[in-house]
Amino acid sequence: MSRPPSRAGHAGAGGSRPAPGAGRPAPRDGGQRARALEILLAVEGGRFASELLAPGDGRFVRELVLGVLRRTLTLDSVIGSFGARERRDLDPDVRGALRLGLYQVLFMDGVPPHAAVSESVATLPARSRGYANAVLRAVLRESHKVPEGEDRGGASPTKRLHRPGRAVIFFSRAVFPDPTRDRTGWLAAVHSHPRLLVERWVARLGEDAAVARMEAGNQPAPLVLRPRHGRITAAELVDLLALQRIAADVLPRPDSPGADAVLVRAGQDDVFACSAFRDGLFVAQDLSQMDAAEILEPRAGEVVWDLCAAPGGKASQLAERLGGEGGGRVVATDSSEERLLRLQQTVARLRLGNVECAVHDALSGAPPPGRPPHGFDAVLVDAPCSNTAVLARRPEARWRLRPDTFTELAALQRRLLGAARAHLRPGGRLVYSVCSFEPEEGEAHGLRPTRSPFVWTEGA
Repeated sequence: MSRPPSRAGHAGAGGSRPAPGAGRPAPRDGGQRARALEILLAVEGGRFASELLAPGDGRFVRELVLGVLRRTLTLDSVIGSFGARERRDLDPDVRGALRLGLYQVLFMDGVPPHAAVSESVATLPARSRGYANAVLRAVLRESHKVPEGEDRGGASPTKRLHRPGRAVIFFSRAVFPDPTRDRTGWLAAVHSHPRLLVERWVARLGEDAAVARMEAGNQPAPLVLRPRHGRITAAELVDLLALQRIAADVLPRPDSPGADAVLVRAGQDDVFACSAFRDGLFVAQDLSQMDAAEILEPRAGEVVWDLCAAPGGKASQLAERLGGEGGGRVVATDSSEERLLRLQQTVARLRLGNVECAVHDALSGAPPPGRPPHGFDAVLVDAPCSNTAVLARRPEARWRLRPDTFTELAALQRRLLGAARAHLRPGGRLVYSVCSFEPEEGEAHGLRPTRSPFVWTEGA
């Protein structure tokens, strides 16, 4: 259900790892920061990190990319205080290298600070290294880090950065707004979320709950696997992964008997390079994404339409459930040909023969390919959304929000719902899902809530 705010049918997270960079060998240590910078620059150009990170990008690269994206505003606040140039005046590669180096210094305790600086600066052309080196070394000189238990307080909140459970970093100069004058700006900078989102959440939830939500959005997202239904159980998948030296645990799902998931332990970066993945025995998929397909409850012999289907996590889940005795099929469409290719790769890897994939714009007015004369028995509308409920997994989405994002997305979602209803048979079922906390994108559409806070339904 995690979707970028884009045109109808543009898919989101889930399914197999994306094709770009697939099979890329893990870079040598000296090249990992360069690889991270390459991805960060592509994200700044509009791509999503989840579409760019490949199985060969190990733990260090992933931590650099996702960590910098989560902590961008905090990093920029520090860079702005120690640098002589405005952030917007910096070349993108210089800005990216500064963020990379500073993230390692502030947030990666196992990286020697001077190595973090020198190796990050080395990713730049020679003509750009002087400025980046000067800024990062100034931060090293004028900051110090102490374990959280040794914090005695006393420093101005403009000069301290608290990493809960880990450490406190003190700066010699003010790097954050004064909370007595600009509380929202201070919260935004310290917790690295855009001001407009901080304002919305504080107004609706109160500051403590808003801070808890922001802190959750800055944590690494867990890696959850959905075992291939009909071929392997969660317990069997855990045992198989253990044979391949990948540590994982069964993740019980009380609301979905017989559909337990698998939680991969932190640091198991080679899970997508193992034979269990190649053999189509699992799909990476969040629990909330699994809920949407299960709530739709596909039944034997039905024809189901997933109209924003790429990269294929939920479409394949529906097909697996329909593939038993009595059959049934899934019509999986998406308006993006590139993303549809990922869906087709997922379907092929899972060896599913009951999925019809097609490029189709749900808002075009044309009937989708494979539509039964009476209409579809069930339709899944996994709509493009703001991603505010999955910022840990799609950290860059927060920086793409604008004041009119939520109203624009709500209008798009209403159009998609209308298109879905037009091709639903009388008495059929419709499930709508998004990965958003924002009321405009959820309850405002007037559908029935379900057991999941991100899924709504209508029909029989």
